[in-house]
Amino acid sequence: MDFYVTPVLNIDGYIHSWKDNTTRLWRKNRSPGPLNCTCYGTDLNRNFNANWGTLGVSFDCCDKTFCGIKPVSEPEAQAVTYFVGNRKEDFLCFLTIHSYSKMLLLPFGNPNFIASNYDELKKVGRGAADAIRSVHGKDYTVGTSPDMMYANSGSSQDWARMQGDPLNLHL
Repeated sequence: MDFYVTPVLNIDGYIHSWKDNTTRLWRKNRSPGPLNCTCYGTDLNRNFNANWGTLGVSFDCCDKTFCGIKPVSEPEAQAVTYFVGNRKEDFLCFLTIHSYSKMLLLPFGNPNFIASNYDELKKVGRGAADAIRSVHGKDYTVGTSPDMMYANSGSSQDWARMQGDPLNLHL
């Protein structure tokens, strides 16, 4: 069994988030905006070709949920799409870790879609949440983004599920 780990996909955004207290929650990369835009960055987790641009995104390049000018417009999303897409038969699990929250999110970000293996994903997520509680004493909730926070589209998790990866969790 092989494990592929990308420690930080959004390295320039991560570095920028440590600039000072005003940027600590920065979520976008630092790519220059489109023509005539003075703002930087695209929300990489809105840039994948999974119902791209339909829910929970902005087309305003200055907004924190700017999804890019087209699906997979960003080099980081292109790299994941290329790497995982060329090995999708080899993947059993796609785990994506994001900002702080005590949630294990299941696909899909669009409430009109339900993963065909939702019950299995819920069981795996619940098992992971139980393990976290038993080791660290932290309570995690398990469910889809629309059920627990908000609807969204273009996430790497949804994209990986649409590629056929059976186990997808967003921590």
